[in-house]
Amino acid sequence: MTPDSVQSINDRQNDAEHIRLLHAADVEHAQAQHVESARWLVAFIVSVASLAAILIPDLRPTAVITGVIATFLTETVWPFVTKNFNNRAVLLQEQFDTSLFKLSWNPDLGRRVPMVHIVDSAKKYAGDEKRNWYLDVRGIPSPIAETLCQRENLIWDADQREAWAWRLVVGLAAWLGIGLIISLAAQWFVWQLLVWYVAPTLPAASLALRSLLQQRSVARTKTDLRERIDETLQSLTPETVSQHKLDELTEALRLRQDKIFRSRLDSARVPDRFYNRLRDRFETNHQIEAEHFKSIWVDERDRRKGD
Repeated sequence: MTPDSVQSINDRQNDAEHIRLLHAADVEHAQAQHVESARWLVAFIVSVASLAAILIPDLRPTAVITGVIATFLTETVWPFVTKNFNNRAVLLQEQFDTSLFKLSWNPDLGRRVPMVHIVDSAKKYAGDEKRNWYLDVRGIPSPIAETLCQRENLIWDADQREAWAWRLVVGLAAWLGIGLIISLAAQWFVWQLLVWYVAPTLPAASLALRSLLQQRSVARTKTDLRERIDETLQSLTPETVSQHKLDELTEALRLRQDKIFRSRLDSARVPDRFYNRLRDRFETNHQIEAEHFKSIWVDERDRRKGD
């Protein structure tokens, strides 16, 4: 590994071109998030209103029908709207990654977003600068630097999805517990529990269950990919690395990026507020881990130069 092999990811990810891609992707993600948030809001309002209507005997049939229809709309029609915005955001993120890691574009994943559309979306961005998107990998040789960036993306997303999934588990458990308490207090039969509680609240419950299953599925996929990276990196040290192993790692970058892309297509989302609460802690933890890898590759290389 020569000095020329050292990746300049940290410099390039902060140039105007890559920052523009991140800004555009964030705008598209925000639009998808707004659509998904509206979906949750509608499901929750309909569920609460339908459950309240159950208290009035004459409104019970209407409440049940409303709950079922709302569930159909939020589970079948709404996802297509979210998907359109999400797919554009995923393509923009893919353009950022492939450009940053100097990977070839895979046409099977879709077409690149035209520059004019990127510029238009980026102009709507009003957040922070989004500098240093990936870890500080300065001094770590390529393709190990790119692999570590992919690893960070995988573990970051998997961890926040798992954390959100547990909140959904708690919410669903509370929903079921409330239903059982009401059923016992009112001395309902099972059919009454299903018709007068489950059906009216089905929009929110089904959405939570669907999100839980999707979050767990994506998290498992990303965890599996991260574990494979860990297995590869554990066998690589400055003493054991060879050009053949580095070539294999380079070939794996594109294949792994394809899998990351496909996992991003899943429209299940983590709420922004929840993500922002975790962000500082996650960034600190990941930077500490980056320093660990730098101590292996950068410090060891400097030591060998000194010898």
